[in-house]
Amino acid sequence: MLVLPQPQCRYSMQCDYSFASRGYDFHVTQARGNDLQATRPTVVCIIGTPRSGTSLTARILNIAGVYLGPDDDMVPAGRWNPTGFWENRRVAALNRRLLKSLERNSAAPPRLPPGWAGSDGLAGEREEARALLSETFDGHRLWGWKEAGGTLVLPFWQQLLPDMRYVICLRNPVDVAASAAGIEGLTESQALAAWPGHLAAALAYTTGRLRIFVNYDDYLHARRQTVERLWRFIGNESGPTEAEVHRLEAPIDENLLHHRTPLPEALRDDRLPLETNSMYLIAELLRRTVPEPWESPSRMTTALQDAVDIHARRLLDG
Repeated sequence: MLVLPQPQCRYSMQCDYSFASRGYDFHVTQARGNDLQATRPTVVCIIGTPRSGTSLTARILNIAGVYLGPDDDMVPAGRWNPTGFWENRRVAALNRRLLKSLERNSAAPPRLPPGWAGSDGLAGEREEARALLSETFDGHRLWGWKEAGGTLVLPFWQQLLPDMRYVICLRNPVDVAASAAGIEGLTESQALAAWPGHLAAALAYTTGRLRIFVNYDDYLHARRQTVERLWRFIGNESGPTEAEVHRLEAPIDENLLHHRTPLPEALRDDRLPLETNSMYLIAELLRRTVPEPWESPSRMTTALQDAVDIHARRLLDG
């Protein structure tokens, strides 16, 4: 039977590594290659706005050893992602039902009522989620999932998996909108309007939790460093093996990375609402200035991150 991770004391000295950043204290799986040993599962959630590189990041983490579920449960490759979505269809289906029950969809601003995740009306969904997690991930020490639309319902899953760690995928909103146009009937203007709500949810719901940011462009301009960051984030200090590096050639195919607008040009785009422009600048500021979770933060960067989290929560709550 799957043992779901339980909250850990903030200052336990029994962890293999202790990340003091922002009060984090959690177990980091020690690994040699993919031979993982841990006292409890390590759960990784890949989130971000749709079309921001969540599929690519999920595949890279899968190569690093993160189990995403049985092959039969994976959404098959298609027109919009020819190398695969790396998305668990059962998790995605439950997330869609949660959003529908809240009269929302993945393109709508996430104005959700306070306390919705723990409401009695979702008791059946919580039992279903427990069964899904047990059936899918039982026996795996390093596992997770990706589903961009699921960012909006993270509080539901956090009740069951309080110690999840998060990879937040970023991409400039101009390229997100261009990539999303036509998918599920979205127009570019609709994708731009939805973008800040998704990002606000990603920031607000991961406040005080273990997280790192990965920009889509990092896979082009800082590929090796980005891959090594992801390996370290899941506890693999040795980095990718040569065989793993070779397997990364297919998913990180520059010919598949369309819509590459430089940051200054994107921010000058008149189609960007001020709120969207501001949120992207805030996220990039965080990504470039806040230390990695395994590094010691300064008082200034901690205050900056706290301020951004408050801003994201205010945007999320309307």
